[in-house]
Amino acid sequence: MTVQAATVHVNHISRGSWSMGCNVTTSGNKITGIRDLSIKVSSGSVTNKQAYLKSGSAKIQFTRHLNLLTYHSSAIIKIKNGKLYVTAN
Repeated sequence: MTVQAATVHVNHISRGSWSMGCNVTTSGNKITGIRDLSIKVSSGSVTNKQAYLKSGSAKIQFTRHLNLLTYHSSAIIKIKNGKLYVTAN
């Protein structure tokens, strides 16, 4: 039996910097939706949270502020061979 659609909760931790959680809706090997996006930072603040769907994968982008410094961060969520992967920069 093959699962054709599912909603899974995804967590990613960028050690000592930020963490992200969201619910990802899939259909086959494609991501069809992102809901309940939460981004937390160890210190500072987060602005400009955005989620994009493109070609069956999802990209999360946000801006982190720490004192006078600004960092642009992102994570990509994709499905390959039936497994869900999260990569971040």
